[in-house]
Amino acid sequence: MQRYITTETERVGCNEEGPADEYYTIYRNVVRIIENNSTVIQLQIDEIKQLRAEYDKKEVKFCASTRQLWRPIPGMTLQESVNLDALNKYKQHLEDKYVKCKQAMSTEYVPAQKKADLDEEMIALLKRRDIAETLNKDLQFRHQRLQVISHTLTTWMKHNLRIPFQDIMEKIQKTKAIFAIGKIRGKPLPLLLFFEAIFSTSQAFKRPINADLTLEGIKCGLSEKRLDLVTHWVTQE
Repeated sequence: MQRYITTETERVGCNEEGPADEYYTIYRNVVRIIENNSTVIQLQIDEIKQLRAEYDKKEVKFCASTRQLWRPIPGMTLQESVNLDALNKYKQHLEDKYVKCKQAMSTEYVPAQKKADLDEEMIALLKRRDIAETLNKDLQFRHQRLQVISHTLTTWMKHNLRIPFQDIMEKIQKTKAIFAIGKIRGKPLPLLLFFEAIFSTSQAFKRPINADLTLEGIKCGLSEKRLDLVTHWVTQE
């Protein structure tokens, strides 16, 4: 700037005393040059700052990735992490572990869909079980009824057919009706009513009942807590 002022002053023939207009013009141009240079310099400074910021970002990313690459591998020492043979061995170990985990997932854990299928199958099996239990109870009921009828016919034959067959058939029909009703809460067991009829008939015809049927009747009376009936039957028989 000083060289510019000296050159311009000599060119227009100015000295330290004037003229003032030339000095004003020279210094105004100097100020304008300074302003222009300042604007250019500021732009250059801003550009340099932007480049510096971008460089810093790239450097941070590079350093972070470099630190990540040079961190020790879990399960390996730092020396093993840079040993190719150790790395291959550890890689094989991880692959074997992955295969075992995959097999465990397929064998030890039940998928959600498989669990839903098993639950549905279990419900179907429970329904079949309930049906089988109902059928079993029905068959037991029929078997018990047939046993009573068999005992009645056996008793009739042991008494040399002295009781009219028509009476025996009526007793069997009554037995069927009693068993068809089933046990009603608060009412006597149908089998107990049957034995009452049998023992009453035996007393009426003066024909004792065989030991097996008597024993079954006593068991039935005791199970129903009818000690009075059991005592009466034993006394009569």
